[in-house]
Amino acid sequence: FNITSNNVTLDCKEYTITYANSSTGYAVKNFGSNSSIVKNCYIQQGYINRTVSFAVYFLNSSNSSILNNTIVTLGSASTGSTTSNRGIMFVASNFSTIANNRINSTGRDGHAVLLSRSSNANVSSNIIRTQNRFTYGVYSLDSLYQTIFSNNITTLEQSSYGIRITISTGKADYNNLTSNLINTSGSRGYPVYLYKTNNNTLAGNIIQTNSTLTEGIYLVGSSGNNISSNNI
Repeated sequence: FNITSNNVTLDCKEYTITYANSSTGYAVKNFGSNSSIVKNCYIQQGYINRTVSFAVYFLNSSNSSILNNTIVTLGSASTGSTTSNRGIMFVASNFSTIANNRINSTGRDGHAVLLSRSSNANVSSNIIRTQNRFTYGVYSLDSLYQTIFSNNITTLEQSSYGIRITISTGKADYNNLTSNLINTSGSRGYPVYLYKTNNNTLAGNIIQTNSTLTEGIYLVGSSGNNISSNNI
């Protein structure tokens, strides 16, 4: 599905979208349209060996919502095999809502939710599970003022983080991480990883890890953060 106009609602009414079956591709794509809604869809990647295929991909979109969907992305478990198949990816998109979705990602570098160069997103009440290396539940890159609230996030492999907020070329400050349940396993599987991001609030999160060489909340080059009432 390619959304090309403002104010479009795609309501699948629990029907299935199968994507990336015969070639690399996206289930739902929106490049530049605003106030879009995608809801009640079961989105399933069709073929395990496709790469760089995203279930939902929004670019330059504002005030859009991804609600009550089930998303399954695939990928090889072979060491060194990177598929980069993401669940929900927003790039340069502001005031987005990602809520009440169930996302299962099995591919390496197949982040469940990726927010890049975006601001003011609300990521809440999602159930997220990742099952391969270097795969994050929620990954916020060069993004500001994100609210990540009441999500249930499980990661099962090495170097896979529950929530990662970091910078590459921009800023990633003033984010609110509240009341999330995060469980990680695998070496260096940090539940919360903050890299050069400042003035964030982390409160009321329940953090569990069976990982080795891992802290519950890991901060690198970050300052001015309010961290309180977390159960680690």
